[in-house]
Amino acid sequence: MDVTEHYLIEEYSNGRISKGKAAKMLDISIYEINDLFEEHRVKDSISYENFIKGMEIAEKYSKFDPDKEKKKE
Repeated sequence: MDVTEHYLIEEYSNGRISKGKAAKMLDISIYEINDLFEEHRVKDSISYENFIKGMEIAEKYSKFDPDKEKKKE
């Protein structure tokens, strides 16, 4: 692992940068940053509450309607 990766892993682990920011700074995809973090056993820094809020916002503005999907079944 190079110095930049190590620094960004530490920054993410301490909640000072986002996963997207780390990926952008390393010029890799979000999938690759997930793999890198998994390889180094880095846990997500997002709290459960913030994850739920994010999911609620995404569902609110998404074109996906889970109720419609249930009716199709």
